[in-house]
Amino acid sequence: MTNPVTPNIGLNKIDRTSPSTTYFDLEKYIDQNADAVDQFAGESGEAIGALEKRLDTEEHREVVLQPGLQIVNAERSAPFKLSGIKGRTLVNLLGRDGKFETLQSPNGNGATLMLDKTNFTSGSSSVKVTSNGNYSNFASIGILISPLIDKTKYYLMALDVKNGDSEEGKLYLELQPNQASLEGNSITSTHKFETSFIRVSPNEMNGVTTMYLHGYLVGTIGKFAYFDSFRIYEISAAEYTALGSMTPEQVDATYPYVDSVRPVRNPYAIRYGENLLPPFYEWSNLSNVTINGPYTIRTVAPITGTVTIPVMPNTPYTLSGEITSTDISFRISYIERDSQGLNVGVAQYGLNVENPQKYVTFTTNEKTRYIHLYLNSGGGVDGVTAKFDNIMLNIGSTPHPFNTRENSMLALEVDLYADPVTGENADEVLDKDGQYFKIKKWSEIFKIGIDPLSVEDYALSTPSDGFPIGYKRIRVRGLIEKPVVLAPGSLVKYDGSIVPYGQRWSDAREQYVVSNNSGNYVLINAKNSDTGWGDNYTPTAEEIKAYFLGWKMFDVNDGNTWLTPYKRTDGLNKRWAKIYCGVGTNGSGPSFGTVAGSGIALVPTVINDMGYTPYQLVYQLATPTVEPIVSEGMLMFNEGDNQIEVGTGIVLRENAKFTSNGNGSYTYNSNVLGAEKARFIVKDFLELYENNKPIYEAVRTIRTISNGTTLDIPSEKFNPSSAYSTTYFMLDKSPIAPFTGSYAANEKSVLQELSDAVQQNATAVSVLMNKKTDRDTPGWITPTLINGWIPYADSTHYYGYTTAQYMKDSQGFVYLRGLIKKGSPSTIFYLPIGYRPKQSITFVTICYDGATEQVTRIRISSDGSVSYVVGPAVPAEASWLSLNLPPFTID
Repeated sequence: MTNPVTPNIGLNKIDRTSPSTTYFDLEKYIDQNADAVDQFAGESGEAIGALEKRLDTEEHREVVLQPGLQIVNAERSAPFKLSGIKGRTLVNLLGRDGKFETLQSPNGNGATLMLDKTNFTSGSSSVKVTSNGNYSNFASIGILISPLIDKTKYYLMALDVKNGDSEEGKLYLELQPNQASLEGNSITSTHKFETSFIRVSPNEMNGVTTMYLHGYLVGTIGKFAYFDSFRIYEISAAEYTALGSMTPEQVDATYPYVDSVRPVRNPYAIRYGENLLPPFYEWSNLSNVTINGPYTIRTVAPITGTVTIPVMPNTPYTLSGEITSTDISFRISYIERDSQGLNVGVAQYGLNVENPQKYVTFTTNEKTRYIHLYLNSGGGVDGVTAKFDNIMLNIGSTPHPFNTRENSMLALEVDLYADPVTGENADEVLDKDGQYFKIKKWSEIFKIGIDPLSVEDYALSTPSDGFPIGYKRIRVRGLIEKPVVLAPGSLVKYDGSIVPYGQRWSDAREQYVVSNNSGNYVLINAKNSDTGWGDNYTPTAEEIKAYFLGWKMFDVNDGNTWLTPYKRTDGLNKRWAKIYCGVGTNGSGPSFGTVAGSGIALVPTVINDMGYTPYQLVYQLATPTVEPIVSEGMLMFNEGDNQIEVGTGIVLRENAKFTSNGNGSYTYNSNVLGAEKARFIVKDFLELYENNKPIYEAVRTIRTISNGTTLDIPSEKFNPSSAYSTTYFMLDKSPIAPFTGSYAANEKSVLQELSDAVQQNATAVSVLMNKKTDRDTPGWITPTLINGWIPYADSTHYYGYTTAQYMKDSQGFVYLRGLIKKGSPSTIFYLPIGYRPKQSITFVTICYDGATEQVTRIRISSDGSVSYVVGPAVPAEASWLSLNLPPFTID
């Protein structure tokens, strides 16, 4: 007979129907039952303990999102909490010369040089080097780099090579008089650019006086290769060692080409949706297709339509969905592509009408970086219809239940600098109650010569050791915030070249010095051949500012206008012409005018509009400051695998004004006459917004132009009364930094983070709901005052007055308010990115100099500077300057 037991924990019961139960079995009914109860209690205790841990103890998983594409496996769905991003700076010692937009800098050696507009990795052209046969089996493009190199330091030198029909192309460093050389890795690929690089140590430069960097090809007459993106970066000894084990692809990702000086600019992290495919609205080249829903189309053969998706190498993916038709030729084909968009292997049929499983699984190649999918009607009969439903691409070897793509993104509009060699003293991002802030340790001035400085801020320096022959020493006041760390710093000239920092003026060369006293100025040695001023000519403050605006002085009667400086001292026959800066030629365009009937030259007061890029200065602050950051989104992890991309160069919700192109659509960022262009060269548009809502119904046509990518909206989808904006990626590269953070790994952590998020959101919503007008902002921000300015209320006699403050309302209007004193015409403070007008604005305000009230002027510039431009000094205890100004927009 079966022994009866209790149903839950199996305790022995007495079988009263059996004669054998006339006695009591102690082992069976006491010991065994006690053991069963104890085991049950132990298992229950463990389960309860685990549950208590999940509900009572917060548990997080630390995660570092590395630059580029990656797959992160999360234990549960939870938000990513950012704990920090650190800045990084790349300084290309070649400036912009290695971009090859012109052929002014390089020299051909046994070669014919030609710009090529169809093959390039930066800018809009590369240089095609073709052997002319002067050397038996090689040709090169060379750049003298000796003046740029300190032989006691370490360097990385790199360039991008695409072979034509030569044997190979590579980087080649010529060392003289040693008759030695260093060679980069060989590039033989004829269908894409690859990086060839050299690492250089002080030992290898011992005894060297002259160095040439070459793009070098092996081949006889007529053989050719393409070279682009030359760059030279000073690196640390540790980086030199690490480069010994890095692949060319890793070098290109870690040390991309940049123009001159570039920080981590506008970092972002995007978690792509579980369905990696976008809606059909975002596919390109659609024809004979009717979109009936985001993931549903009706088609009539022949059909076209394409989309390209970033993917990981050596990773399984599954394409699923349903295609119904009487013609079995309809399908979605796919082909794998590498980092430059070139095919890896051959096209595969993918999903088709006859597939009974309605999915196909494949594992990507080690070289694969993208999957290119395209609609195909094969050899089907024209006019036959088909239906495509619920198309999905997911990570893994099994199909997931269908859902739409729901990307999640965290993006920040901020520049993050660091010491370019050591990486120390980096700017940092921190999160405080859902708002992101920048710990600012570096300051950047991008437009020397343009606002915010007045003419009085420019003068010639009068050093005790005299002026260096062939140069003028210029003093520019009001650029730097005091106190300042004198070095390292980077001054970039209008042509993109790096002006070195010098503590002394012992020789005549281009260099700069930051003052180490209360003068608060920068000294710059400028070549007479650049400014147009002769050794014996003393320029006025207005003429010095004109140089920084991109103008060069010359003698109208001198036939060699651009070869020799102005030789006169009496100022007669002076004229001004535009400095060449990559567009046009020296002196092109009309010279600046003269005073009517006098022949006296007018001094230019407007910027040279022929591609001129002003000087810029980056320097380290002695005392860090904290600034708010414009941000968008929240990064959410899905439970399981998440495909995440970390990059830089995103521009958030920039206003876009569309113009009719006369071809049935409206266009933005195009070459159509009068069309508005984006602030930066566009690599690709991520989102299009209409009245701040994302729209997908507009099928966009994308084509390449001088300003990157063009965006078109069909006329029937365009509403002229709507406000449009775009989020896009810049074409120009910048260094990428990791996102460090964590996510909640159990219920307690998830609930706590949700509670915090609800509290923060409730606070924000309550503030917004209680606003009576847009001027009732959630909060005013107090900036750091510079140049001696202090709050008016900093006194024992004057209370109740607000210091200088600013804020931005929900419509994008920026407001200033407050009273300040103890200053004279100068820069008062800087507005951060996201609060700056697109173009400079001037306001009339009131000041009191201690005796009388006067009307005066405030200028707010596109670099963020707020400056007291015209008016008396207000140094007295009771004097003041009012910053209560009308609002302005940042567009």
